[in-house]
Amino acid sequence: MKEKIKLVEENIWDLNIEAIFCHANTELEPEEEITRKIMEKGGDDVHKECNKSANLQKGKAIITSGGKLPAKFIIHVILNEAGGFADEDTLMIGIKEAMNLAKEKQIKAVAIPLIGQSAEVPVKRAAELILTEVKKHIESDTSIESVVFVSNDYYSQDAFEEGIRQL
Repeated sequence: MKEKIKLVEENIWDLNIEAIFCHANTELEPEEEITRKIMEKGGDDVHKECNKSANLQKGKAIITSGGKLPAKFIIHVILNEAGGFADEDTLMIGIKEAMNLAKEKQIKAVAIPLIGQSAEVPVKRAAELILTEVKKHIESDTSIESVVFVSNDYYSQDAFEEGIRQL
């Protein structure tokens, strides 16, 4: 299972990968810096697709094109209402939904940042929850052959490294 997992310290919006995950609220408005950058780099097409999909439920995931990104798709993990906060259960359910959506679309490679850290889930706990859900999917019948965890700072790097060691 560990051979399917990789950790990189890069900008997720620069990765040439089939799909990237990002944190979203129920209105698909970017609240995290990473999400803002993904949306900005994805361009108008991504914004237009998101505008068609407002009023979504927490714990769900939707897929849009990657627009101008190297990634073919963006999987938006809906964790909170606009301006609100997510909890651990919603993070786990959202990651599960996103992984199921990737499987449904026959996506083989995904990149996942440490989503949930700005939604009042502690960094190490968010990494643990994400890794737990990903592990369940990798060990099941899935199309996903590669999961790249993406860190953009020391804290997310450390949290993912520790979580991967414990798998």
